[in-house]
Amino acid sequence: KNQKLLGKSYLILGTAFNRSDQYDAAIEFYGRALEVFKEAADPKGLAYVTNNLSIAYDLKGDYDQSLNYAFQSLKLKDSLGGSELGTTYSNIGDTFRKKGDAEKALHYLFRSVEIREQSNDLEGLADSYTNIGVVYENEKNYPLALEYGLKSLKIEEEICRESGYAIGLNYLGSIYYKQGQYPKALDYYYESLAIVKRIASQSGLAYVAHGLSLVYTDLEQYDSALFYANTSLAVLNAIGDKGKKTELYQVLSSIYSAQGNYEKALTSYKDYTSLKDTIFTVEKERMSVDMESKYQSAKKDVALLTKDATIAQQKTNQQVYVGIALGLLLLSAGLLYYYKKRQARNRELQRLNHALDAKNQQNELLLKEIHHRVKINLELVKSLIALQSAQLEDSPTKDAMIASQNRVQSMGIIHQKLYQGANLSSVEMKDYFLNLGEGILDAFSAEEQVKIECVMDQLELDVDTAVPIGLIVNELLTNALKYAFPKDTAGTIHISLSRTDPETLSLCVADNGVGKSAGLAPQGTGFGSQLIRLLTQQLNGQMQEESEDGTRVSFQFHLDQAA
Repeated sequence: KNQKLLGKSYLILGTAFNRSDQYDAAIEFYGRALEVFKEAADPKGLAYVTNNLSIAYDLKGDYDQSLNYAFQSLKLKDSLGGSELGTTYSNIGDTFRKKGDAEKALHYLFRSVEIREQSNDLEGLADSYTNIGVVYENEKNYPLALEYGLKSLKIEEEICRESGYAIGLNYLGSIYYKQGQYPKALDYYYESLAIVKRIASQSGLAYVAHGLSLVYTDLEQYDSALFYANTSLAVLNAIGDKGKKTELYQVLSSIYSAQGNYEKALTSYKDYTSLKDTIFTVEKERMSVDMESKYQSAKKDVALLTKDATIAQQKTNQQVYVGIALGLLLLSAGLLYYYKKRQARNRELQRLNHALDAKNQQNELLLKEIHHRVKINLELVKSLIALQSAQLEDSPTKDAMIASQNRVQSMGIIHQKLYQGANLSSVEMKDYFLNLGEGILDAFSAEEQVKIECVMDQLELDVDTAVPIGLIVNELLTNALKYAFPKDTAGTIHISLSRTDPETLSLCVADNGVGKSAGLAPQGTGFGSQLIRLLTQQLNGQMQEESEDGTRVSFQFHLDQAA
């Protein structure tokens, strides 16, 4: 019944299955860990398990789910202080690369390089360089692809990581293959193959065998190509990598077609299309029709050899068939043309939606970071004021410095609530007042003497309204603690804020202290009272003050008319 150890145990099992290329089992145990950490409200555990779920879904080929968990992990790690952010940025970049979005992929990958260089994370840096090279490779920028591939391989050699070194060799083989430099490609692929066999990496074996099948297909050595393609497919069937299986079926279709085995070519192509998430393009449809035609022609040729007596009739029938086929071909071409246009529009809409979602997530992270930095800067200002006030001997000046310190704190709490909350544009005021009150009581060392009660329902306000109201309450609490409870007298301060109608807010701050005596001049410098009046005018409000059984200050703010 130890939830912490139970969550860790599920994580260990998930990682073991993930490293054994059993991704469904890994996702199952990571999911169990996720539920345990949610129940235990453990943000560190949640950050770790969501990152691992992202990796497992990526390896499985489910990139949308991978990005979903990656961004969850990024938010959690950022709220915890940004630990291991380099890994998460790298994973997000690599997933965008697999989705075909080079611009977003490079953005996140270069961000991961910056973080990993700062922390001297050599293993992570090698992974980032490899992923950057793959993006440039997909964009056919082979000089840059080769540059980053060699950077990665050099690091892998220095740190003696065999799995990473094998991946780097496989990657360089892919670059040389795409440039038509087959001897170099084969050298790198076979060197990588020897390593993945030695370390028993199933995914590594699948990827290297896939690369070899492509080289031998181009070299028209179809027996070797077929051997490595089937080797890769057998491994992929075991580990469930749908993305690579899709590519393998396409390779197998090309090999069988080149060998004249049109029936198997058609079967492989149908397996390929069944795994694709998007509808056929015109080129894929043309390939399918072409292979179907070749298969039917081969069957007709066999029939013709056994029916010499009916050759003349066959020729007549063929002319009719040709006419029908031409008519069907023209009809199909027209349908495919309009189908292609419609699908192109749909794909563009999907691309724009994905781009908008990613941009919104980016903006949310950026806005949280801005609020976080504002909070840190305000904390710095508060600390500088505290240091300065500690050097002062003059009591009135020192009191003024402490008041300024409290004002800065009241604004800092607002920005803290913004970057910690789910809503980046509004502040929950009851929780804010309680935090503000605790800070002011601590500043006056009055926690045991005075109690602050916040009698109100939860209420969210935008930043432009929350900041001036926070400063007003800060001044009233400060005045109460200074003057309402002399000689360590105990007492209570009540705060309430409510929305009486959509455009009107009612605020009340009351204490049961000594109150104000009639005819006596106000105490202090008067700056706090002047600030309250200015902030009340800013919110188009009216203030009313009563001094019976303590002091009660109430406000009515008309927000629709506020400046």
